[in-house]
Amino acid sequence: MRKGELSSLAPVPVTRVLRKLGHDIRDALMSKIYRLRQGLLGQEVNAVESPIRQLRWLKQGTQFFIHHEKHTWNHGCSGQYYCTILVEDSCKCYNVTWPALQMLMEELEPAAQ
Repeated sequence: MRKGELSSLAPVPVTRVLRKLGHDIRDALMSKIYRLRQGLLGQEVNAVESPIRQLRWLKQGTQFFIHHEKHTWNHGCSGQYYCTILVEDSCKCYNVTWPALQMLMEELEPAAQ
């Protein structure tokens, strides 16, 4: 199903609810802090996701936010999905492969107040 087909098939209220649910899920994913359970290679990128010619080994325990969820990337491998993360300790963005990140990330529990 292509984007826009849902609106022609479903009533308007259903379309709105599904769109809001998708945004809520994305916002929940992107508002959490995660940590790597194991090291992972990342490609440093700038704000518009153009590659900066520097790879970095993101060590086990690196904390990060998801900046841009699962997506294709013009500078990456065809058919591969990537995720752009913002690493806390360096304030730099890295593109990493989504399948690898998905297996290695763990959500950090909020600190008790």
